[in-house]
Amino acid sequence: MRWEILLAGLLPALALRAEVAVTVYNQDLAVVRETRPFDLPDGAGTLRFTDVASQIDPTSVSLAGPGGLRVLEQSFDDDLLSSDKLLQRYLGLKLTAWDKAGKPTLGTLLSFDGGQLVLGDAQGGAQMLARQELARLEFPQLPGGLLTRPTLSWKVEGAKPGSAPLTLTYMTRGFSWHAEYVAVVAEDEKSLGLAGWVSLEDNCGASFKSARLKLVAGDVNRASAPQPLRRAMLALAAAPPAEGGFQERSFFEYHLYTLDHPVDLQDQQVKQVQLLSAARVPVKKIYTYEASQDPKAVKVALELENKAGAGLGMPLPGGKLRAYKADQDQSLQFIGEDRVEHTPQGETLRVELGKSFDVVAERRETGRRRLSDKVGETQVEIKLRNHRPEAVSVAVLEHAAGDWSVTAQSQDFRKKDAGSFEFIVPLAAQGEATLTYTLRQE
Repeated sequence: MRWEILLAGLLPALALRAEVAVTVYNQDLAVVRETRPFDLPDGAGTLRFTDVASQIDPTSVSLAGPGGLRVLEQSFDDDLLSSDKLLQRYLGLKLTAWDKAGKPTLGTLLSFDGGQLVLGDAQGGAQMLARQELARLEFPQLPGGLLTRPTLSWKVEGAKPGSAPLTLTYMTRGFSWHAEYVAVVAEDEKSLGLAGWVSLEDNCGASFKSARLKLVAGDVNRASAPQPLRRAMLALAAAPPAEGGFQERSFFEYHLYTLDHPVDLQDQQVKQVQLLSAARVPVKKIYTYEASQDPKAVKVALELENKAGAGLGMPLPGGKLRAYKADQDQSLQFIGEDRVEHTPQGETLRVELGKSFDVVAERRETGRRRLSDKVGETQVEIKLRNHRPEAVSVAVLEHAAGDWSVTAQSQDFRKKDAGSFEFIVPLAAQGEATLTYTLRQE
C-alpha cells in the first residue's frame, strides 16, 4: 500500500554536516563528533540536530557553540513516522481511502489492525476495508509530533544571532570493528607475507559521509548504567588525524589507529580498510604436544616476532588470522586459522594452524609407587615419531599439581610456571625419539 502524506514543515531544513569524526571501539561503542552551521535565534529559541544515530546514548551528549550560548533543555526524539503510528494519531479523524479500482471512501477512522481499517460514515454506520485491497490513503493534514529521522533538540538562549557552527559529540552503540589478517607462507616455510584489514560494522542507525575515522584497540571499562561522556573521550574524538594510512600511537592504556583520509560510513554496511602490509616476515614452524589437551595429536603453529626488523613493529590489534600456502600448481590453499590477541610491539605472535599429519605422539604412564602417605612418584614415557622428510623439534608440555619435582629425566626440561614444564625433543627426518621422566608429587 502506498501512503501519500505531506512532510513539508514537519522539521526545519537539515543543516549540512561540515565536519564528521567517528572513533570506534572494540566493544559495540563509538564516539561521534560532528559540526554543522546553524542560524542562531535572537534570544530564546530551539535548535535541532537530525540524522543522529538511533542508538545514541542521550546522557552522553555534549553541544558546543559560540560564547554566550546556554542550553536550557535537551530532548531526544525517535518516535519515527510509520504507517501504524500515523493511523494511531488519526483515530477519530477523517481520511480518504482509495481502493485499487480508484474508488474513494471518506470516513472517520474508528479502528485498525494489520488486516483492516474501520471507517465511520456520517449516518452513524461503519465500513470495514481490507488493507491489502487499498491503493492509498489520503490525510488532510499531518498530526504533529511525528519525525522522519532521529532528532536531538535544544532550547537555547544567550547566543549572538546569526550563522555559527555548532559541534555535537555523543556516544552510540551499533558500531564495532575487528582486525582480519591474511598470511601467505613461503615455499620454504621460513617467511610469510602478511596483510591486515580492519572490518568496520555500522549498525547505529545513521550514515556518515567523509568521516575522519579513528579506531581504539583495547578493552575500555564501562559502567553498567549509562554515564556522561568523559573528557578523555571528547579529546580523543577531537584529536587531529595522523598522516600516512592507518597511523598508530599509544593512547592512555590503549592503542589508537587513525586513517589519514576520510571514509564514508553507511548504516547497515560492513567496510574493510587495509591496516598493514608486510612482504617477507621471518617465521618459525613450531610443533607442540600437550597430552592433557589431546593425547595423540601434535599441533603445528607459526611463530613470528612483531618488530620492525622482522617487517612489522606496529602494535597489532586482536583478530582472526587465516594462513595460505601455494601448492605445486601455484594455487593458494588454506592451511589453517587462529584468533590472535592484541600483540604489542616487540612481542611474539603464535598462530595455531592445526594438527600435524606426519608427526605423531603417544603418552603412557609406565609405573607408580607410594613413597609415603603424602608423597608418590609416577614414571612417564612419551614416544614421538617424525614421518616428514626433514628434521623437526617438538615442544612437549606436561602438567603437575601440588608440590612437585622431576627426579629423573632422559633430557633437560624448562619449568614454565608453578604447574607446568616443557621438554624440547629433536626428531631426525623419518626418525623417532622416546622421552622419559619421573615425577614426584606431594
